[in-house]
Parts: sequence; structure tokens; C-alpha cells
Amino acid sequence: MSKKCISIDIQDTLQDAYNLIKRNNINQIPITSSGNKIVSMLYKKNILNYLMDDLNNATNIVNKPIKELKLPELITTDPISDIRRVAQVMLDFNIHAIPVVDESDILVGIVSQTDIIKAVSSIPQFQLWA
Repeated sequence: MSKKCISIDIQDTLQDAYNLIKRNNINQIPITSSGNKIVSMLYKKNILNYLMDDLNNATNIVNKPIKELKLPELITTDPISDIRRVAQVMLDFNIHAIPVVDESDILVGIVSQTDIIKAVSSIPQFQLWA
């Protein structure tokens, strides 16, 4: 889990979200409300889809507050979840990262595919029998 998690407030615009994603070279960003409570995740492909749905109004769309957009459903995990279960959920739902929240849905981190690869790579080797 990465504890230093970049997020964006639901009051910010789609353009603000895109700028954060681009500046930090990430593929998704958690959306939070006041008090760092998780609301949704915004992926690069979501931004593209919003624009493609109405190319004639692209300027208006990127300047809309995130709270006015139809946001994707959210899947979260807690800090003590088994990494294998988190990986399975990511595979099942074809997502690249899952926000980690406490019992009050406050964002405490994020688990990405990279985090899972790092965790798996530190497991002692096992032998395969042919």
C-alpha cells in the first residue's frame, strides 16, 4: 500500500484532475470530499470518455466540478485485507488500483498493481515440480 496518496477534492474540476494525473504520471486519482472521505476514483479513461461523449462541449466539460459528473462505482479495501484477496478483486473488476480506507471511509492509502508486484516479489521462492 502506498500511504502517500495523491487525491482530488470533489469540488475541483475535471481539468484539475487531469493536470494532477499528468503531473504525477499516474493513471487514476481518488476523489475525496471534506475530511478526506473517499467518494470515487477517476481514471484517465473516464476523462477521455467524458470528453468523447460530447466533443462539441469539451471546454465546458473540463471546467465542470467533478461533483457534477456521473462517477464510477467505488470498490475499496481496508488496511488489513489480504493482498491476494485485493489482487483477485482487481482482476475480477479489471481495475488497476483500490483505495484503502479506514472504518469511517477516510482515505489512508492506495494499493496499485505495482504494490502487488512488489509484495509478491518479496515472497520466498517456491519450487515447481514438473
